[in-house]
Amino acid sequence: DVALFAELGLKAYRFSISWSRIFPEGEGEPNPKGIAFYHSLIDELVKHGIEPTVTIYHFDLPLALEQKGGWKNRRTIDAYAAYAATLFREFGDRVRYWLTINEQNMMILKGGVVQTTVSPTTPEELYLECHHMFVAQARAMSLCHELLPGAKIGPAPNISCVYPATNDPADVLAADTFSSLRNWFYL
Repeated sequence: DVALFAELGLKAYRFSISWSRIFPEGEGEPNPKGIAFYHSLIDELVKHGIEPTVTIYHFDLPLALEQKGGWKNRRTIDAYAAYAATLFREFGDRVRYWLTINEQNMMILKGGVVQTTVSPTTPEELYLECHHMFVAQARAMSLCHELLPGAKIGPAPNISCVYPATNDPADVLAADTFSSLRNWFYL
């Protein structure tokens, strides 16, 4: 597949690393076979002149962490930071571009639709999850800058245009408020 990407002239490839493939229980000892799989993929991309762009977390919280409360449990922050540090150490010599969490706003606003919410969640629990994701991302960003000074890292929010229903100032203000909650809050 990577050879075909190169034949197509692709210069970058964004992919996600499966947290469960690296840490089957979400934390603990890394899985050598999982690490080897991504070394192989990244080596092949680099060999073909394709820039690897890694998404650290993309809707795939390990089941063992979900069973302990998932993102509602503050311990998930530590597990995420350890996971991210492992990725930086293993792949940071060849990966310069990192995305922390894919579409956090969709997981919080539409978790049932994208199937990232296992059980019904109250608004308070959703925003606790959101807060924990923000803290986890901040930890990962700090670790990245510490371990990989030349790397670039940031979130991958799902941004969409919001238009007012009319040019009435109340509609304009409502659209601006909704856009802030839907989009900009997550940056």
